[in-house]
Amino acid sequence: MYPQIEAQLRSSKPGIPQTKWASIKKEVFDVEVAGLIKQLIPIYKKHFTKEEVKAIVAFYESPIGKKLASQTPLISVESMQVSQNWAKGLYGKMQAYLDK
Repeated sequence: MYPQIEAQLRSSKPGIPQTKWASIKKEVFDVEVAGLIKQLIPIYKKHFTKEEVKAIVAFYESPIGKKLASQTPLISVESMQVSQNWAKGLYGKMQAYLDK
């Protein structure tokens, strides 16, 4: 996720040196991610056993798990676009049906 955020920020802040980007990752992004993980742990504990979490981690460390993790953001964007177009069409059809 960090590379995408950095790329977006770089386009609006082109003069920032690489050392600053490295510092931002370490001092802001990594710290915030650690805080998020602390907040998410109780949620996962509520829904999964320790053994299940180990199995999930093993999956995401496998080649197909890594592929799923890397492709999920792209799939989400594409799926959102398809869903929005579908919803517009559905709305129009429902509106037309009601206007009969």
